[in-house]
Amino acid sequence: MLRQRYNAIPAAILAEPELLHVFLPILRADFKMIETFQYRDEAPLECPIMAFGGAQDEWARPDELTAWQAQTQRALKTQLFPGGRFYLQAALPQLVTSVAQALIPTT
Repeated sequence: MLRQRYNAIPAAILAEPELLHVFLPILRADFKMIETFQYRDEAPLECPIMAFGGAQDEWARPDELTAWQAQTQRALKTQLFPGGRFYLQAALPQLVTSVAQALIPTT
């Protein structure tokens, strides 16, 4: 059911009990964090924020990325990649390039 709902566990991990043994505690920790996180309202950051998302993500819709603007006094930049919740699996090279370019100081 977990794999069907989130489509996040690669078949290679499911096929190898040793990998699954390593992966499941990480997954459990993620769910615990999601279940116990409590947002604290604080002053917005003084640095820009980049928000990335999957264009077809049904859980965190692209239009919801703009909500990150409330967390910064500076500019918010958003970038969408093809795919859903786990767009990272296919878009990792492009994401790394975008982050690297954002970290280059402008003069």
